Parts: sequence; C-alpha cells; structure tokens
Amino acid sequence: MKRNAFSLALTLWIVAIMSLASVFYLSYAKKIVMKTKELNLKLKLIFQAESIVELIKFYGATGNIEGDRIVNTLLSQSIKDFPKQLFIDSRKNSYQNTIIILQDSAGLINIGDTDALVNYISNQSEELKDKKDIIRNSIIDWLDINNFSMINGAEDSFYKRYSYKARSYGYFSNVGELFLLRGLIDLNITTKDKILNSLVKSPTNIRNILSMRFDLLHSIYNISQSDLL
Repeated sequence: MKRNAFSLALTLWIVAIMSLASVFYLSYAKKIVMKTKELNLKLKLIFQAESIVELIKFYGATGNIEGDRIVNTLLSQSIKDFPKQLFIDSRKNSYQNTIIILQDSAGLINIGDTDALVNYISNQSEELKDKKDIIRNSIIDWLDINNFSMINGAEDSFYKRYSYKARSYGYFSNVGELFLLRGLIDLNITTKDKILNSLVKSPTNIRNILSMRFDLLHSIYNISQSDLL
C-alpha cells in the first residue's frame, strides 16, 4: 500500500515537473515567434524605406523643380498612386502608408552666408539677439587666417580654455562646427537642433525662396506673414 502511494506521489511529481517544463518551453517558443514576427516586420519596413529612398532619388534626378515642388510623371505611370509632384519645402508628401518630407537645400541657409546666418540665429531668442555682434565677429575671427581678435570676436586665446583653436582656414568643415564659437558654445539643445535643421554646407549661396520656411524668410528678408499673402 505504501509502495503504491509512493509510486503515485512520484508520478504526480514527475507530471507536475513535466507540466512546468512544457509551460516554460511554450512560453519560450511564443517569445521566439513574437521576436521573429517583429524582426520580419522590421526588415519589411527597412526594405520599404530603402525602396522609397531609391524611388525618390530617381524621381529627383528625372523630374523638374518648379518653385516649391518636383514634378515628375514617370513613376506615376508605372507605380500606382505614386505622386506626380513632391513638395520640397518640408511639407508632408503621402504615398501609401509612408510620409515623405523633402527640403530643398537651396531653401536652407548656407553656413557660408554670414549675414543670413547671423540674422537667423539672432532671431531665435532675446539672449541670442543681444549676442548678435559677438556671433558675427566670432564667425569672422574663426574663419580669418590671422590671430587678431575683433572687439566682440574670439581667437585662439579665448578657445584655449576649451582645448581647441579657431579654424583660420576660411571655411567651416561642417555645420556643427558653428557651435564651437564664442556666443554659441553653451547654447541649449533645443535651440541648437532648431538651428541645425535650418542650415546647410554648400559651395554656393544660391537661394530658393519658394522652398524656404516662413521663419527663414522672416529672418533673412524681414518678410511678414501679410507680405506673403
């Protein structure tokens, strides 16, 4: 009798352990399936995004820029519902379940355009407006080849505390370099990102005012909203 009871208890323990193991493996298998589905979806989205990027490259290379948009009918003839025109002034363009946002670089401020650059930056806050002369002169000192500081500028002696020197080569190496200058070093992240998104490094100062955002037009040309209507 005791042997039968012991056998029954042992069998129940074995069944319980096997049940727990089954639950564990089922849970593990469910997680694997979910991760596989998520990975598959991620790969599809990446492929879709890359495909649309290639379509837009073709679209831009074969289309015509007309003011604030690119006009092209080639893709719409072969791909259902593809737009016949895409705006290039940061407006949203829709295609299926994708939002396409394009910005013409000629509609941004060239970092080599000192007057436009200083006007735009100084309009971002009262603090920067008060630093307008400092920013302008610091840009000039950063780019010129001498080491003589302007009254409101800065040369190597100022930047020594930050462990770098002024560029002194007549150009910015990239847009982000602007924020190494006196007057902009301690700029907060939000304002810095806004300014960065409005600038471009270009070998020319060509502007396309039709593809510029209103805040850029206002800063560079002092154009009011009513003037645009």
